[in-house]
Amino acid sequence: MDWLRYGAEHYPNRICINEYTYNDIYRGVDHVARKLELLQASRIAILSDNSVTMAIYVLATMVVHKELLLLNVHLKPKEIKKQLAQLDVTTVLHSVERREQLPNSISTIVFESLEHILSDEEADDTFDWTFEDRDIAVIMNTSATTGQFKSVPLRWGQIRAHVQASQEVLGKTEQDNWLMVLPLFHVSGLSILMRSLNNGTAVTILPKYDEIKVLELIESEKINMMSLVPTILTQLEPKITHHTLRVILLGGEFIPMALIDACEKKSLPIYKTYGMTETFSQSVTFSVLDYPHKRDSVGKPLPGMQVRIDKPDADGVGEIHLTGPMVMTGYIDKEPIDGDLNTDDIGYVDEDGFVYILDRRKDL
Repeated sequence: MDWLRYGAEHYPNRICINEYTYNDIYRGVDHVARKLELLQASRIAILSDNSVTMAIYVLATMVVHKELLLLNVHLKPKEIKKQLAQLDVTTVLHSVERREQLPNSISTIVFESLEHILSDEEADDTFDWTFEDRDIAVIMNTSATTGQFKSVPLRWGQIRAHVQASQEVLGKTEQDNWLMVLPLFHVSGLSILMRSLNNGTAVTILPKYDEIKVLELIESEKINMMSLVPTILTQLEPKITHHTLRVILLGGEFIPMALIDACEKKSLPIYKTYGMTETFSQSVTFSVLDYPHKRDSVGKPLPGMQVRIDKPDADGVGEIHLTGPMVMTGYIDKEPIDGDLNTDDIGYVDEDGFVYILDRRKDL
């Protein structure tokens, strides 16, 4: 995760997050990391809505080599308490607005103001920014159909493999500015931050989805990349009159053909994507504009990833398994999965290597 320090050294005045440069964010991360280094805990949680401050705290926690549990802001206090207890987390960093959700029985540390964080003129540059592939960067909890959560350890090897493969498929330009309205506590938001730092490009973080603000960012050409879910894009598309978008990463739920048709007419660059927390987000993708005849598929595996159809029927339809360097080693305190992830989805792979999802068991 030397990407941020590299950026501060080689292009310090390039925009990194919102209006702040790589040098600004690097100094801010260094400032917060010096405070977090004093904490005894090896595992820390964060509870916050999207913000530049949250991004700085996420990165600072990584820099001091502490495993970071990202808490969903929609959890109730008793649910948070259960997740913290199961993962032996006793300290939570949080925004001012989220303090009321946290149980009184744990140690809480409120975020410093962004102004104060960035007031440090110099960074000490004393931290070890190197990480082993097996080191856990982030823990995210996913809910099973039973309502019981499972803890996914996202390791540096997965993250590195993902950002490199994603860049290979999506490309990059120095003008790239990726809009983040999806939550940073979710893999879809965190992966935007990691991809952009790896690419040396910009991120624009909004606290939440705001249609007027998003349209303004699109039509002013400030952003050229977005990650959205189909429900949001269905509402947004009719209002887009001008754009210079390069990528719209679209996934997370069923994508209506009417939406794809409407986007094709406006040359909106949809990249259908399929992935999950266990694979650090996007693991299968393609450009609909480049392959309109494959619009029913979710694309081809990213470089290094393989899709295997287990127990296929006569038509080649079966359980979709994912293997490759982006796949987790296994849930925390559960049996390892030996590099083979059963997605619980049903589908097939065509003769050109495109993946088709017929049944998403998680939606049933």
